Amino acid sequence: MPLFEPLYPARYAAPLLEFLRNAPAECLQVALAAAQIEEEVFRQPDYALTMTQVDALVCATSQQLGRTDLGFELGRRIKMDHHLGLVAMLRRCRSIDELLRMLCRFYRLVTPSFILHYQRSASTGEFTWRPAAYMSAATLRFFEEQYALAVHTEYLGMFHQRLPALDIYLSMEAPPHVARYAELHPTRVHFAALPMPAVRCVFKAEVLDLPLQWPELVAPLITGEVLTPHPETSAEELQVLHRKFVRTTRWGEWVALILREAEGCQPTREQIAELLSISPATLTRYLAAEGQSLRDMGKRIRHARACQLLADRQQSISQIAYRLGYGDVANFSHAFSKQAGQGPRRYRQALGASGEAGDSGDKPALPG
Repeated sequence: MPLFEPLYPARYAAPLLEFLRNAPAECLQVALAAAQIEEEVFRQPDYALTMTQVDALVCATSQQLGRTDLGFELGRRIKMDHHLGLVAMLRRCRSIDELLRMLCRFYRLVTPSFILHYQRSASTGEFTWRPAAYMSAATLRFFEEQYALAVHTEYLGMFHQRLPALDIYLSMEAPPHVARYAELHPTRVHFAALPMPAVRCVFKAEVLDLPLQWPELVAPLITGEVLTPHPETSAEELQVLHRKFVRTTRWGEWVALILREAEGCQPTREQIAELLSISPATLTRYLAAEGQSLRDMGKRIRHARACQLLADRQQSISQIAYRLGYGDVANFSHAFSKQAGQGPRRYRQALGASGEAGDSGDKPALPG
């Protein structure tokens, strides 16, 4: 899995501005200032935001509006026609199978910050989204919801008949607004169902070759203005555009994301290298060039996450050990003691005694 510079087309984030426009006047300006973005860039179809800007925009918008469901809402608003240069090629696809293969072929033109993968078996077709750039935990969950809702919305909109249920598996835990997912029936959404950050959509084989019924092409609205679709582009021209994306040299950031988000496991060098389609030795070499080692990163990130989880008193020590990928509590206690100088139970007691965490539910800052 090659990694590219972490960019995200502004047109996909533009609906966030509509939420902000319906809020008190200062909310829009506060969010744009936090992300250091000018409002005009959202009217430029090819403008791309850095992942740092997306992070800041998502967090500021969520804070200003007091909402946790922005990814859910944004996913419902993103349509196939937002893909601009790809629209004509996608609309030539005669089935879901062809459509998913086309999206995977030109995924960088959608966004190079995420990798799309599709594989088909005799009984199902699995369409998987995986992050290919570093981002905060809050933004990762925002994107997981956005992609899940976008697939669900398009799936229902492409056919005018009753379809088999679509199963969507997310690595994120159920959000505070989980009750809203009942609106997606018959789609079934499974939370905390994947060990590493991803969204996996599983289609029944019987729908993969059904003829698509495309609605009339409508240019997407961007911050109240109509965004003109790109002229039709040939496959050869798209391939040239696809090759223009610049690969990143910051491998450590992505590895840190995978280690931070791993649930119920501790990814090995071989597993991480396999995700990138490189050899374990090559992964070690890339990290060494950045002055890092997987072993040191794993210990540091795992310990930081352990401290964070211990601050949540609703989770038992054994639950935390499992979530961090330890085989038993004894192994977790031994590893934690080596890092912190005290066992996890005593560390949690010390947090309560110091007033940093307790009945109030406040969480302490992670130790440096």
